[in-house]
Amino acid sequence: MLEASMLAGMAISNARTTAAHAISYPMTVFFRVPHEIACGIVLTPLIRYNSGAMDSVKEQVLLENLGFKTMNELAHVVECLNERIKLPVCLRDLGIRQANLATIVSNGARPDRINNNPREITPSDIKNMLEEILEWIELGPLCHLP
Repeated sequence: MLEASMLAGMAISNARTTAAHAISYPMTVFFRVPHEIACGIVLTPLIRYNSGAMDSVKEQVLLENLGFKTMNELAHVVECLNERIKLPVCLRDLGIRQANLATIVSNGARPDRINNNPREITPSDIKNMLEEILEWIELGPLCHLP
């Protein structure tokens, strides 16, 4: 684990993080949400938001290597995996309410952390994504994983 952690740190120091990390930091700092859970809960709206932002050839190579046809399919499988491992599926499960979103947005939209996102992302975009995952939505029978 120590070596994996070190290699991950080296990779992040070169590539920097994208929006999932930028948005997750204020959740961890202000609302004590573990970093990996905060990243996981915002991942699916970000996958959908970033769909089509990459060069289409690169996006297709990525999807083929991951075994998916579309970014929406990838996002759906991530949602189902999150549900399967009992990751909280909404911000309310983490104690975050509508009134808290402004804190997450203002602290999560820092250019030094968010400018590496494949698609330009504004504070308004972040707020919309957070509102999308504020309430619980049951995926239930829609989740078909091998």
